[in-house]
Amino acid sequence: MNKIKILLILISLVVLASCNKNQVQEDILAQVEDEILTLTDVYNLYGEDAWNQMTFDEKSETVNQWVNLSLLSNYAKNNGYMEEDSPLRIKIENANKKIISNALISNEINNIEISDEDMYNYYKINQSEFLRPVKEFKIQRIFFYQKSDMEIVKKIIDNNELNYTTAAQKYSAEAIGRNGGYVSKLITKTGSDSLLWNELNKVNKFDVITMPYNDGYIIVRYYDSRENMTNLNFYELKDEIAEIIKQQRINNLYNDLLEEAKYDANIKINL
Repeated sequence: MNKIKILLILISLVVLASCNKNQVQEDILAQVEDEILTLTDVYNLYGEDAWNQMTFDEKSETVNQWVNLSLLSNYAKNNGYMEEDSPLRIKIENANKKIISNALISNEINNIEISDEDMYNYYKINQSEFLRPVKEFKIQRIFFYQKSDMEIVKKIIDNNELNYTTAAQKYSAEAIGRNGGYVSKLITKTGSDSLLWNELNKVNKFDVITMPYNDGYIIVRYYDSRENMTNLNFYELKDEIAEIIKQQRINNLYNDLLEEAKYDANIKINL
């Protein structure tokens, strides 16, 4: 009975070994001499999802590139390019160090999280850094209650049948039309006419545009502008602030990793 049990166990081990061997063979994508490229390798390099989404040609090109690089690398080793006094060896070692160091830093960067609270606190503390020159506009407008009336007058102006000021005096439905439609207040980004500001900021001086306005419609243009230093609001700056904080944390991360690496290291520098 004991002999039968031992035999069954041995058979089971052979079967398992066989299965594992087949699994390993299936996992091998390419081999050059003793170097092996496995499916696990490409998953680690590209990510499993990214690899599986590649076409056959893309996968084939990737594997062939690895084969070619391996062949050239072996050729270099076999022909003395990696000897102790070879300049190429030193370059390769430095390149390897850069790759490993960048991989370490990149992995840590992926763990950096920046919350809205982090960004808002930075904005409040450093608000003076976010002053930007913002245009303010002096405008003329022609007001209409009916869209169709506005469209008719817009064509008259476009066809140079009347100049803008005369058209305002003749057709505007509001009192300032008598003075050529000149508006006394400046149109600012943060003022009550911010929607109008957005449209004016897209066009050039004296360009005529139309838009809905105060239960009616206007033909409007700006005839002068000036720049005023203004604090942009938090939501306009979120992406910029996130990038600033990220760069700060990357710099801190680099310094922290370097200090940690130095802690137990034996360093000697002879110049």
